[in-house]
Order: sequence, then C-alpha cells, then structure tokens
Amino acid sequence: MNIKSAALLSAAVFSATALASPTEENHLQEAVKQAELAAKSTDAKAIAMHAEESRAHAGTADKHLDAGLDNLDKAIEHANRNEGALAKKAAEAAVEHLRAVQ
Repeated sequence: MNIKSAALLSAAVFSATALASPTEENHLQEAVKQAELAAKSTDAKAIAMHAEESRAHAGTADKHLDAGLDNLDKAIEHANRNEGALAKKAAEAAVEHLRAVQ
C-alpha cells in the first residue's frame, strides 16, 4: 500500500468513526457483561441464562469482526486501484462492523 492509499484509508475510517451512532449495540461488551453475571450467579438457571446470552453476543461479535476484516480488505484493494469512492464505502462499512464488536 502506498502512502496516498494509506492516507485515504485512514481518512475514510476516521470520518466514518466520527459519524457512527452512539446507540449502536456493542456485542463484545455485552458478551463480557453477561459472562460476568453468569460467573457471579449462584443459581444454575441464572448461570445458564446469562451464559447463553453471552454466547449469543460473542457469536454476533465474531460475525461483525469477520465482516469488518473483509471490508477492510476491500478498502485496501480499492484504494490500491485508486478507486477512492469504493475504498471509502468499504472503510465505512468496516467501521460499522468493528464498532458493533466493541
């Protein structure tokens, strides 16, 4: 990746980050929260409920991480071909997925 492409990609990611909604659900944080609740619980049913909720959020986070990485790859490919608009769009999609993981 050349310097111009890297700068373009960085600017696109920064711009998309600044525009992201503060109400987005952060699946990894919720997975940790539910796992902590399971670990603190003494009732088997509560442990199972929190562990299942944690597992669901962790699975969703994993899917978002994969999608984020795929979109970053696309952003790099487009930027290397001087396709700025497509690179920006892919970087913005990556930001959405990666923010959902947090």
